[in-house]
Amino acid sequence: MSHERRVVIAVNTLSVPGARMGGGYTYLRNLLPELIKAAPEARFALLVARSTRRLFMYDNDRVQLTTLADTALRASHRTIIERYLISKWLRSVHADLYFVPYGWLPRRPPCPTVWTFQNLLLLDKYKDQLTPPRGMHRRVRERLRGELLRKVLLPPTLNADRIIAVSRSAYDDLVAQHPPCRERLSVVHEGVNPHFSPAGNDAVDAAVLSRLDVPDPYYLSVSTLMRHKRHESLIKAFAGFKSESATEARLVIAGDDWGGYRRRLEHLVQQLGAGEFIRFLGRVNPLDLPALYRNARSFVLLSTCESFGLPAVEAMACGCPTVVADMGGLAEVVGDGGVRVDPHDLTGITDVLHRLDNSPARRTALGRAGLMRAGHFCWRTAAKKTMSIFENLLQLHGKDGSALKHNRTSISATPSPATIRHTGKNPRPDERIPAGIA
Repeated sequence: MSHERRVVIAVNTLSVPGARMGGGYTYLRNLLPELIKAAPEARFALLVARSTRRLFMYDNDRVQLTTLADTALRASHRTIIERYLISKWLRSVHADLYFVPYGWLPRRPPCPTVWTFQNLLLLDKYKDQLTPPRGMHRRVRERLRGELLRKVLLPPTLNADRIIAVSRSAYDDLVAQHPPCRERLSVVHEGVNPHFSPAGNDAVDAAVLSRLDVPDPYYLSVSTLMRHKRHESLIKAFAGFKSESATEARLVIAGDDWGGYRRRLEHLVQQLGAGEFIRFLGRVNPLDLPALYRNARSFVLLSTCESFGLPAVEAMACGCPTVVADMGGLAEVVGDGGVRVDPHDLTGITDVLHRLDNSPARRTALGRAGLMRAGHFCWRTAAKKTMSIFENLLQLHGKDGSALKHNRTSISATPSPATIRHTGKNPRPDERIPAGIA
């Protein structure tokens, strides 16, 4: 590579829902710093909105930000920018490669493109999984929007030079509907941030739980309140569990509402007479999540439509016994690190809750298994594999990708063995555990 000019990797952050701290935000916010470190000879040009600019300000002269007004975050405005206007920006920053972690490709990109496939709801297989929003007008609008995404915006985006699927399950689902993608598709698992750890400060954790008014003991579920997350099954199973058990445990559900679905869930809780032992926290600051995971008796996520299932990995990384739906990305990611259940089998879910509630030893063993499993998911490893895709694509297009080979040493993603003791809540470490997720 010429010393006069570095490789320029352009990244679009506009489709990352920073205000809601969703999966797209978590993905890019953790992956991007590792990409920057993995290629110290490359430059990064980021397209950001004014309100999200602070999230991507790095103390690095190789990172250049182009800031747009916040109107660019509106879905309609963002789509126009991504499809028809962004090519001009790519040319202005002399982009050698365009990385789209969450969004759409331009009609005529001036450089090679890499797109990350994270949203299974873009596939016909899952189109009925979305929660119908409250109100006829909103329901019709959302259905039309879904058809627009699937039929108009997705097909041209699938022409990306390379596509990254965040799990093998997502890979299989995409190939099943769009077979031509297979030759350009790679699997790169997501990682988990190191602040998700079983080693926390008890006083800090207690302060978080007190501020959130979380009862003790409790079972935990973390996800946006949407139909495919199967909160209804969890609420019904937990109500059955409470009716058959003398346990004092409660169920705590954390996550943003979507389309008014929370009202539906709250009505179900009232119908079941479960208001005294089921509580909705709403959106929780991501910095408070480790304390919630660490102190929960168990984490439960019964979603039937997950490309990866990051909350489950975060829970396992905190040593929290984890129960997930035996489907899709959740089943793949959790593997033997948790209990997998049929999300439609309320009796089976209730039985699992009984077994965990009655056996501290079982919870300890499951927490240890989850901790080991979580160690396989590392953002630095994800960045290394992503950079390898960038490098090969640049070389294929006759560009020098050698700058992307720097600082890519072998990384172990397996955690060191550790002893876990039971303290009456979650398994906690006797000493800080190297989780292999730096």
